[in-house]
Amino acid sequence: MNKTYTIELNGIILGTSMLEKADPSMGVVFGEIIIRNSQIDYLFLKSFCENNGIELASDYPEGKLISTTTIDSLKVTNSEGIAIEGGWKSNIWNG
Repeated sequence: MNKTYTIELNGIILGTSMLEKADPSMGVVFGEIIIRNSQIDYLFLKSFCENNGIELASDYPEGKLISTTTIDSLKVTNSEGIAIEGGWKSNIWNG
């Protein structure tokens, strides 16, 4: 059974992910975020990071790709609304 997780940033729902990839030995899960809010794009996310002191590990404006350090206000919850604990980092591409 596939589970869908809700991805939230500072109380704003970005979208959902199935967190379909994992490396248990490293304690890592990741997956594609399906953006459900048309207001969320590369510029919104980059601006959020800049305004909140979140370091961009890399930024490729021409490809609309950013990679960040840990974002404390990024929240992942399961279908029961239970938060999945972790130090969430982000690689966002909005092409």
